[in-house]
Amino acid sequence: MKAAVANEPGNEEVLQYQEAPDPACGDGQVRIRVRAAAINRGDLGRRAGRSAGAQLSWPLIIGWDIAGEIESVGSGVADRKVGDRVVALIPQGGYAELATAPAGDTVPLPDNVSFDEGAALPVAYLTARYALLWRAGLQAGETVLIQAGASGVGVGAIQMAKNQGATVITTAGSGEKVEFCKGLGADHVINYRDQDFAQEVRRITNDAGVDVVLESVGGETLAKSMDVLGQFGRLVSVGNTVRETATMDVTAFLAKRCHLEGFSLLVQDDIPAELADLVQEVSDGSIKAVIDKVFPLSEAAEAHRYVAERRNMGKVILRP
Repeated sequence: MKAAVANEPGNEEVLQYQEAPDPACGDGQVRIRVRAAAINRGDLGRRAGRSAGAQLSWPLIIGWDIAGEIESVGSGVADRKVGDRVVALIPQGGYAELATAPAGDTVPLPDNVSFDEGAALPVAYLTARYALLWRAGLQAGETVLIQAGASGVGVGAIQMAKNQGATVITTAGSGEKVEFCKGLGADHVINYRDQDFAQEVRRITNDAGVDVVLESVGGETLAKSMDVLGQFGRLVSVGNTVRETATMDVTAFLAKRCHLEGFSLLVQDDIPAELADLVQEVSDGSIKAVIDKVFPLSEAAEAHRYVAERRNMGKVILRP
């Protein structure tokens, strides 16, 4: 098979489009003909040799999010068959023509959901779903600040928060992204390059602060996000894209009796059920899987560069 292989850790150029061994389909597994694989910011870290809790070995085929058709099934698989359209979250191996997954981890993909849309969902949209709805417990009538509204997590979170009946404040780094986030339903969009988002949040909320923050940037952005929480506010951090340490005034945070939580999707054990619900929401139109750009798998290096430069608004997809 063909794959985008990182033969050593490094920048985008280490991704080489080359031949790789076909993955074996073991007991209880299915082998999937990959039609679309999504890029996540965590992929950039893995390519560079950074990993949260996983041992990396080289050569490496990265990629968590895949959608495609089942090509073969291993022994003991009863509820999946050759030709089924599926989406899956896998530990690695997505940037390839073929990938394997435990059959129970695959989710059927309805005919009205494209492979590109399916691949866009697992990491980004599930992270938004768990963080906002289950960890932060966002309720109708509350106000939420979603950092990086044009990111993969952001585009899912804005839609989910609006479906929940919340008032959405989000941030973006350009006028084009501001309009994009408004188009997704955000009530207030702050261009953080032109305005201090913390001051704007206080103005919008009349100094009351927000009930919930979904934060993925880290560093100073995380610290200032904690500052704009209101009484009994909840902040869920799902990433640290700037890779900086945050400092904060703990006294103020404690006085407001706020809750701070870190979240990692990779420790969840009910992902297939949640992903199935999410796929159904895309199928019935209540959630839109937003695709920014599609690259051929042979241009994986250029696609990584595009994401690293924060040019995307929504998900970036690779097609084998």
